[in-house]
Amino acid sequence: MDYVIKNGVLFKYNGNASSVLIPNGVTEIGKAAFESCKSIRSIEIPVGVTAIGDCAFRDCISLKNITIPESVTIIGNLSFQRCTSLKCVDMTDSVTTIGSYAFNECISLFNLAIPKNIVKIGNGAFKGCSGLVSVSIPEGVKKIDSAVFSNCSSLSSVVLPNNLREIEDFVFCGCSSLSSISIPFGVKSIGKKSFADCTSLQAINIPSTITWVGENAFYNSEYYNNKENWENDALYIDNYLVSAKACISGHFSIQEGTTFIATDILRGSKITDLIIPKSLTTIGYRCFYG
Repeated sequence: MDYVIKNGVLFKYNGNASSVLIPNGVTEIGKAAFESCKSIRSIEIPVGVTAIGDCAFRDCISLKNITIPESVTIIGNLSFQRCTSLKCVDMTDSVTTIGSYAFNECISLFNLAIPKNIVKIGNGAFKGCSGLVSVSIPEGVKKIDSAVFSNCSSLSSVVLPNNLREIEDFVFCGCSSLSSISIPFGVKSIGKKSFADCTSLQAINIPSTITWVGENAFYNSEYYNNKENWENDALYIDNYLVSAKACISGHFSIQEGTTFIATDILRGSKITDLIIPKSLTTIGYRCFYG
């Protein structure tokens, strides 16, 4: 039999067809059910399926398009990882969770509309989707998990939700086509290397609600690499001191109006005389360590 189904769960597909129609009555696509089915080019998921399990379609390298029916609420971890021919994913607004590394290394994926009812996008969900050009994250997302869009080298347009509160580590690291980012008012933290290696990123807006900027958050961005943005070996974005050269020594004065010093940036420096402005309210973790 091509399908192994028990109690509504499709556990395994044993066929080699290029076009697959999942039988009616299936309510869940089980873990690794279609993993490495390299012949599949198209697949139809019936209404009634509520969850796509971990690794369900991983390494289906010929799969080109997928439509997720309105009954599905969960897309599991690694579910479409390395589906390198996948160009378009049509998800309905019933989907609330996209698991970790769900679409990791889907290098042909360029057309993506994230459902408006999404509340959770797992670590690395779209990491390495080098064909992805634009993304708009829905209002239900309050935290963007680690490395969700890292190494999306064609990503040039990002719209962040107004309800966003936290950007974790490496989220947009290596998005080399991204030239500007506006972080919404209300965001409190920007993780380490979250915009590192965004080599085209030159316009950055940081709101006054930020209370934490991680180590090397903007390292090797165009803004970082522009010498004109540095003052006395220190890099500021608005009122935030976000980076400093390791060579800083002796007398060092933080510019007036600065409210925040990012994590680790003066660690190990040879500063002997430090002047801190009255405007400063927050000093990042291990800032003066060593």
